[in-house]
Amino acid sequence: MQFYGLKNNKIDDRRNPDVFHLKHFDVLQHSGAMKVGTDAFLLGTLATVVPGTALDIGCGTGILALMLTQREPNLSNVVGIDINSEAVTLASNNFSSSKWSSRLSVIHSSVQNYRVQASTKFDLIISNPPFYKEGFLPKDKTKKINKHTVELSFLNLLSAVGSLLNSKGRFSTITPANAVTEFVNTAVAEGLFLNRKIEIYSRPKQASIRNVMEFIKEEPNYIEYSELIIRNESGQSYSKEYLNLTKDFHRDVTSM
Repeated sequence: MQFYGLKNNKIDDRRNPDVFHLKHFDVLQHSGAMKVGTDAFLLGTLATVVPGTALDIGCGTGILALMLTQREPNLSNVVGIDINSEAVTLASNNFSSSKWSSRLSVIHSSVQNYRVQASTKFDLIISNPPFYKEGFLPKDKTKKINKHTVELSFLNLLSAVGSLLNSKGRFSTITPANAVTEFVNTAVAEGLFLNRKIEIYSRPKQASIRNVMEFIKEEPNYIEYSELIIRNESGQSYSKEYLNLTKDFHRDVTSM
């Protein structure tokens, strides 16, 4: 893997095809396993953002941490952690080249180790976790870590979130529709309660494919439910709702 450096505190991508350009920042990404995807945009735009401190578990390129920092100017300290050294290098470059570099930091660690070492609890935790448990595991080690629950099970993740989230904090994540029940049940066992759920549909009249969920430490009086459809019926263009949701990040939403 080749990394490109910074020039005048900006990503120097003249020779680098693996740069994802957004309105207010650019993201160096891995051509194989760590590319910016729709899941990141869904979670980064739909997660509730609050002032204070935030933790991105399994930060990858750092795009979620950057999106949260852009959305909330009073988010004073955003920490990304990742077990993958290549991801840490990518996130470090992406944080350093952004206009919010003083508010962002990255740590090379598993969340299991980090929870033991951390001296603070967070107002907001976000994670786009690995979620495939069955089927063929890819040969590429990075893909295996990023997409499969080999290194980070739901229980490991939620147990760590329970330790690292403050009493009034929020934890936001995205999972496949068929993993929701297991994830929610595991969360409850760790003292985390579903507060908000957005069902994601690829097209109208199709089954949901993802769920963006928010958890808190006190059982809520009610759970907020909503839906989002990404594309129109033909699948040829994005829905107005999705374009409006992501307009502050995509450079030219009309060309999507």
